[in-house]
Amino acid sequence: MAVLTKTNRIDIRLSDEDKKLIEKAASCSRQSVSSYIISVIIKQAELDLKQYETITLSNQDRDFVLNLLENPGEPNEALKSLFR
Repeated sequence: MAVLTKTNRIDIRLSDEDKKLIEKAASCSRQSVSSYIISVIIKQAELDLKQYETITLSNQDRDFVLNLLENPGEPNEALKSLFR
């Protein structure tokens, strides 16, 4: 199993209340504060990227797009001139 070397740092400032909250949550999950923060941030980053990279369509919009893909319209003059 490969050992990952952690060489990068991110410094943050937070209120006393936020720090206490994070410390309590880390303790409840039996993790160090650093491990807890990393696990939470990584999970959230993955969710944010998935949402950013995914387009969700309603059934009506999906059917509209599929219909356009299956039955494209005739090219207009602007498109024809673009390909000339």
